Amino acid sequence: MPSKEKNKIKGNIWMKQAGFLGLVILWGLIILFKNSLGDWKWPLFGLLVVLTIWGLYQINKAFFGLKK
Repeated sequence: MPSKEKNKIKGNIWMKQAGFLGLVILWGLIILFKNSLGDWKWPLFGLLVVLTIWGLYQINKAFFGLKK
């Protein structure tokens, strides 16, 4: 059974990496268009910081097979 569980975790790595790549693209877009965001700049920045920390945790969990 552990091998099936490990394969499931490895299958999720691609989706988690794609999600993290999406975060990197969002960071780039926010930095690129920061002057035109106006009042939305700081809430979006805070949201991206939280999502980035959560994404790093999820990727580490997938790579190292951490369980709750």
